[in-house]
Amino acid sequence: AKTKFYLRFMASDKAGVLSKITGILGEYNIGINSVTQKQHNTASSVPVIMLTELTTEHNLRGALTEIQKLSVVKGKPVAIRMEKL
Repeated sequence: AKTKFYLRFMASDKAGVLSKITGILGEYNIGINSVTQKQHNTASSVPVIMLTELTTEHNLRGALTEIQKLSVVKGKPVAIRMEKL
C-alpha cells in the first residue's frame, strides 16, 4: 500500500545538499510535496523537512539507506508515516 511520509534530515548547510537528497528520492520514484529548510544561526547543519507524495515503504527505506550514507547528512533520517484520518 502506498502512503505519504514526513521526512526530516540534519544536513550540512551547503549548496547542493537538497539536490543530492532529492536526486536519490527521485531514483526511487518518490515525489516531493513540500520542502522546508530551517536556518540555524550557529550550527553547521540544518534540519531539512520534506513531505512526500504517495510511495511504498519499500522504496522509502531504500532511499533512506542511501541518503544516510551521504557525507552531507548527519545522523539518522526520521521518517513518519502520514496516515489518512
